[in-house]
Amino acid sequence: MIVKTVKATVPPASRVPCVVGDLPDRDMSEREVTTRWGADRTEILSCDARRAAAVAAIDNAPEATK
Repeated sequence: MIVKTVKATVPPASRVPCVVGDLPDRDMSEREVTTRWGADRTEILSCDARRAAAVAAIDNAPEATK
């Protein structure tokens, strides 16, 4: 049996920080703004943490063996 390890590559898009969600095309109440802002911040921080961890895991993986 031959075992070959191949190092994965990270697509350039994976290195770009997560994007902010869309806002509705209307006025929002103060309560809705506060709720949406909190949810948006939480989602962006969570997304960026997962993205950064995945990229770091691939970047720090050992080189491929031959």
